[in-house]
Amino acid sequence: MKKVVVVYKKKRHRDFLNYLKDSKIKGATFNSVEGFGIQFGHKELHPGAIKNIILHPKIKMEAIILTEDLDEFVSGIQEFLQTGRMADGKIWVEDIENVIRIRTGESGDEGIK
Repeated sequence: MKKVVVVYKKKRHRDFLNYLKDSKIKGATFNSVEGFGIQFGHKELHPGAIKNIILHPKIKMEAIILTEDLDEFVSGIQEFLQTGRMADGKIWVEDIENVIRIRTGESGDEGIK
């Protein structure tokens, strides 16, 4: 099992949710987050002042998937979210030792099917 973490532009959230409906994902957790990348912010013009914006609003998705579905899932996400512009986001993958579905007690692969 793997945990896939995706951080992406907030304005892509609704479209990304629709994309995920047809994927092999069985569930996910989403959080609003802020962060910066190599661009370390930008400047915005506000009435009477220029503001330095360092942290950008993003969405962070975490999902646990079966290892055999990993490559297809990650490449699909990358293809969907990629615009070729700075701040498209990041995807990373972590190993998961075990998952237990609290309601039924199912664990391992059965805990996420």
